Amino acid sequence: MSDDIVALAEHIHHLEKDVVKRGQPERARLCLQSMKDAAVHPWAVRQELSDVVRVLDARPSLGGAASKKAMAGWSAVMSAMPRHP
Repeated sequence: MSDDIVALAEHIHHLEKDVVKRGQPERARLCLQSMKDAAVHPWAVRQELSDVVRVLDARPSLGGAASKKAMAGWSAVMSAMPRHP
């Protein structure tokens, strides 16, 4: 049992010191990996996992973000062009 406590303390330390410095979705991946390594059953943290899924769903996809930047760039180009009557 003392080995389990030490392992849990190591996971907590890793989450508090290293994982919090990362951005999403890397932070979520590392948290899930830590849960797997510590043998945490998903049912025990179902609310937290639901929150992670909600946050990740709210983030735009790579394609969506690129499209948004391209449209903003195109709008800037078009607004800089002189208008002909």
